[in-house]
Amino acid sequence: MDYYFHLSDPDETRLPTVLRPNFIMASRAEPCNAGFFMVQPGMDKWEKLQNIIELQQQSGLKIPYPHFDRENGWGHNFLKSKDKWEGILQSGTLWNYHAVHSDQGLLYQYAKYDIQDVSIAIGNRLQTWVPNDEEGGLPIKESDVPGVLAEFSPKPVAYQFSCDRKGKTDKDSDFNCHPPSCDFAHFMGTMKPWQKKVTLPFMDEHNTYERNAPFRLWFEELARLNDEHDMKLDLQNWNEVHLEGMKTAPLGVMAKWVDQALMVKRKYGIPPRGGFTVAYAVSFIKCGDFQTNAAG
Repeated sequence: MDYYFHLSDPDETRLPTVLRPNFIMASRAEPCNAGFFMVQPGMDKWEKLQNIIELQQQSGLKIPYPHFDRENGWGHNFLKSKDKWEGILQSGTLWNYHAVHSDQGLLYQYAKYDIQDVSIAIGNRLQTWVPNDEEGGLPIKESDVPGVLAEFSPKPVAYQFSCDRKGKTDKDSDFNCHPPSCDFAHFMGTMKPWQKKVTLPFMDEHNTYERNAPFRLWFEELARLNDEHDMKLDLQNWNEVHLEGMKTAPLGVMAKWVDQALMVKRKYGIPPRGGFTVAYAVSFIKCGDFQTNAAG
């Protein structure tokens, strides 16, 4: 996937600069899928991102659960601006798509309406938005061209969703079979390979249905690393030895609406229903024979 960095680097002489410094992709019903994104680093940009969050939390505090305004969202009002967000199959004028209260809403606001310097992959199309010099002006759509990324995307290491079938056309093809979606495997939620049962007949198959091939590739790579680094993983008995300990995701698998509400309340010291649970971790360290444990 290095070519995405090259396509956004003006100093790269081997490839044209077809991407802006920030790059997101739409999915079927969302204008931004946070399974893949690229943002330009910088302290000023980090501060701008934090400011978006701060303003949303301030406004969210004034409205009922889940403390998120469907019209103003992360700061941009589509209805007042007379524009819309655009997914591959759906579009809208409210902040009402999947994970809109989380990264998929925040990234869209930041890249398109605050930084105003972003390329967006929408199916096989590449949209480019650049800054508006007018104070408070909307970003300017510089281009909307099909097939741009396909020219540079290499042959997939592992095909998925049967995209290797010639002439495959269905409602999902525009999302799954074009870059960047075809360049990586997005194991969503609890669909991570290490959280699923492994069967030997399945591992010997060669079909490209859904994410079967990337799933097999993940274990093939793990087996290679296991041998190279003597990791002592028992891959032949994965289900019995390792699976149980891999099923739980300590940080969760996605941000829920209740997380949005708790974040706002904790920010301003408002106890959630049932009150706060506070955990203390105290460590005492003896730094030398002449010191006491109070150094901890």
